[in-house]
Amino acid sequence: MVIKDILADDNLKYRDIEDVAHVHIKSLDASAVPGNQRYLFAAREKIVANRLADKIRAELPHLRERVPKGKEGDGLPPTLVKLDTSRADKVFGTQWKGWWESAMATIEDILAYEGKHGRPQ
Repeated sequence: MVIKDILADDNLKYRDIEDVAHVHIKSLDASAVPGNQRYLFAAREKIVANRLADKIRAELPHLRERVPKGKEGDGLPPTLVKLDTSRADKVFGTQWKGWWESAMATIEDILAYEGKHGRPQ
């Protein structure tokens, strides 16, 4: 099942596709984005499979049989790297979509696809 496959990774790294598109479009404006610079973007929140599974099961009860219950604990590795995105924040802003909004958009797309083409076996 598609949703169970997504949850196989314990720690999902993400950036909402609309946020990525915003960055690419803004990058075309040479007056707004200093040239010859590299920018690092990282999600402010961590999207963790356990938390995602539990949130889906709580908010979307009709998907409970398709989404396994999250494992005990938060599922985060003991050491995490902190990334400095301050240069990108100054140029592109910090109004990025949150993990749940991004996850819901993906879930809605999956369900719409299944409604049109049927569930994959």
